[in-house]
Amino acid sequence: MTLRLLGELAVLAMSLSSARATLLYSNCGTGCTTFSGTPLGAQGNGGYAMPFVPILSGPVVDVELPLIATSSTDTFKIVIARSNASVPGSALETLFITGVPTSAAVITVNSIAHPILNSGTTYWLELLANGSSPVGWFETSPPVTGPVQDVFTSNGGQTWQALGSTLLAFAVETPEPSSLVLILSGIATAAVLRRVKRT
Repeated sequence: MTLRLLGELAVLAMSLSSARATLLYSNCGTGCTTFSGTPLGAQGNGGYAMPFVPILSGPVVDVELPLIATSSTDTFKIVIARSNASVPGSALETLFITGVPTSAAVITVNSIAHPILNSGTTYWLELLANGSSPVGWFETSPPVTGPVQDVFTSNGGQTWQALGSTLLAFAVETPEPSSLVLILSGIATAAVLRRVKRT
């Protein structure tokens, strides 16, 4: 690895390590620490999805949700999806998570594709068991019911059915504007260093 490449990676690492997040959406407080003691469980090809409307526009940096699993070695699927009327539509990003603990914990799932969500637009967050043993997704605390419909699937998200008006707890985060500028500055600096080295 050349010295130039190491320098570029150091610039990017510094900009990313300084990034802070702000909420695009949350129904469970900062850090998603407010949730109930009763999870909705899914296994096999089962799963749940919740609609949400971001309060800001921006790229997704991570998703936080309180989960519990019967086996910490199983892999589950998280999907951020467009809305198709009253059910999830096409996927914007699909992420896989392993290591969900066997006791209640808030899991942070880092985005890779960083899809840009628009404020005022409805999206869906899906949790799919992905053929694994049971995984539980906790409700908001205190449990809240309302006009927002959660949905469930028994066939891996091919079709969805209304479940009720339970609010499952989760948060979606985006970089703070100052952090986004810092990240973009790091990328631009790395590009300039690469160009200067070529000439």
